[in-house]
Amino acid sequence: MFISSSNDRYLELLEEIAKNTRSKANYILTVSGVGSDITTIYQQPIKLDPTRQYEVALTNLETYYSFPNIDSTNNKLNYRAKNSDDWKTVTIPVGCYEINAINASIIKQVGSDNIQTLANLNTQQCKLIIKSPFEVNFDIANSLRTTLGFNAKTYLHGIHQSENLVNILRVNSVLVHTDIISGSYLQGRIEPIIYSFFPDVLPGEKIMQVQQNLIYAPVTRDSIYRMVTWLTDQDNNKIDLRGETLTVRYHLRER
Repeated sequence: MFISSSNDRYLELLEEIAKNTRSKANYILTVSGVGSDITTIYQQPIKLDPTRQYEVALTNLETYYSFPNIDSTNNKLNYRAKNSDDWKTVTIPVGCYEINAINASIIKQVGSDNIQTLANLNTQQCKLIIKSPFEVNFDIANSLRTTLGFNAKTYLHGIHQSENLVNILRVNSVLVHTDIISGSYLQGRIEPIIYSFFPDVLPGEKIMQVQQNLIYAPVTRDSIYRMVTWLTDQDNNKIDLRGETLTVRYHLRER
């Protein structure tokens, strides 16, 4: 009996050594496409051993800082000469703007500096300068007020400080999702988020995110026929890359 028990233990140790020293599966998955939502179909599906566990990490991401802070939801301002019924609309083209660039676009469309928006860097508010006889109406749909910090009302000529802080950067964090993982939450809800970042470059420049300390998430599939990668902001709204290419690389490995 003693010899049999010793042999069993010896075999268990050999199996454990074999398990720990055998080569483990590793895959580099690169996905690329136009826009922030990429679906990859694998012509040769990746077959994973259902008796083993696997995990995946994002290694690097490349795209351009092209997502706008001004779009069709927050790009309008109405103005008129006082006592006139002829309201005119300033529409800021979709793009990435600082307040000074918004100001330049308003001046260009109005045709004068009778309406100006200036940043107050100390208070993080916006100063609205309206010269007589003009007035500005922010009580309209898709108004610039949500970005500049003003209330939904009409402002007469004079100098006005925004009642609220400027919200020039609507995206606080870029979240990378992939549908082959689990174990991640966003605001208490299960979301397949594998990585988050904010660009350390200026709008229009190349984003090159390289993760130095890889964080792995458990893979939820035995076979990968199809894989979806998409980007959202911190509120889970899809990021608009405006037609730029997104490339993401993953490292998938056996635990």
